[in-house]
Amino acid sequence: KFHTLIQQHASSVRMITQPCPGLVEHVERGEIDGDEVRALLRHYVNPLIAAGADVLVLGCTHYPFLREAIAEIAGEGVQLIDTGAAVARQTARVLEREGLQNAPAAVGDVSFETSGDAALVMPVIGRLWNLSA
Repeated sequence: KFHTLIQQHASSVRMITQPCPGLVEHVERGEIDGDEVRALLRHYVNPLIAAGADVLVLGCTHYPFLREAIAEIAGEGVQLIDTGAAVARQTARVLEREGLQNAPAAVGDVSFETSGDAALVMPVIGRLWNLSA
């Protein structure tokens, strides 16, 4: 599906894809900064910049948590695109189509669910979402 999207919407630009094994696992441990994460980010980002990339698409739901470090490594001339806003717009369209959206004045709640040990997961969520204890 990803390659079909590239063919349909980006055939006139040069696309460089870069799988980033290990980043998701760091984010899920709450490790969004530090020497090990930055070394891994440099390993993935620097070759893209050296190849002439001027836009990086954060193509995973975990990567926005690394946005600050990615931006610093990529440098000022590189634009970062977070796909989260597009995913949220599509979610809103589906909710509307299915008649499941909240009334405009309704206030929602945020809850976190895990199949793991909540005592281990909650500190990570607190760090990623910048929640106070």
